[in-house]
Amino acid sequence: MKVYGIDDFVTELASLAASSQIQTVNLDFRSQDSVLSHLASNQLAKFICYLPCLTNLTITTGDFVIDDFVTELASLAASSQIQTVNLDFTTDFDMAVMKLLSHSASMQLATFLCSLPCLTTLVISVNQYLHDDFFTELASLAASSQLLRV
Repeated sequence: MKVYGIDDFVTELASLAASSQIQTVNLDFRSQDSVLSHLASNQLAKFICYLPCLTNLTITTGDFVIDDFVTELASLAASSQIQTVNLDFTTDFDMAVMKLLSHSASMQLATFLCSLPCLTTLVISVNQYLHDDFFTELASLAASSQLLRV
């Protein structure tokens, strides 16, 4: 039996994604234990975007989304079939220690959303963790987006 670390596991997931029939992915980054390495972040983003049947993506997060993850998502979004994205920034953590997503991650997240060719529904819950840059970038890219309902 082969033992996998998280990097190996997520890399293997990414390599098998194209043959998967997964339609819904729910990612929960609310725990400090869910902080991924740069490699795992990139591979997880590849896994999501390479799933040929993925139509629903939920990302529940607090402070623990790595820039590499959203940057890779943004770079691969055009090949995705995702129709519904639910961003849930609800958290059980102490608001005093929470911090906003970085400027770069906020802008890349907006780029990812507006680059999804099949996106029809976007739900953003508790947006106080997003920089104004996110909304500015989202607004500037929205004209070229396929998004039908926000």
